[in-house]
Amino acid sequence: MKHRIVVLGAGYAGALAAGNPARRLSPADTGITVVNAGPDFVERMRLHQLAIGRDLTSRRLSDVFAGTGVRLRLARVTGVDPERGTVAVTGEDGDGELA
Repeated sequence: MKHRIVVLGAGYAGALAAGNPARRLSPADTGITVVNAGPDFVERMRLHQLAIGRDLTSRRLSDVFAGTGVRLRLARVTGVDPERGTVAVTGEDGDGELA
């Protein structure tokens, strides 16, 4: 049986929550999807540098997860249904549901 893991948000915690199992579990047995509204990793601990005018090099989430087997879905979460085990999203690819 293939397990599906859906991580909501790709901040520090979300990136770790997706990356750690991706390194430890077989892609044949586990599918990991990260849902995030934007394509870039936001280094929140460095936003004060941006506020004073420093340039911050943005890191694309597609690059962060490259080669890990983690699928990135650029979308906003519009609902979570724990009873059905689904997450409703809306984004560039339209509305959808992730199991």
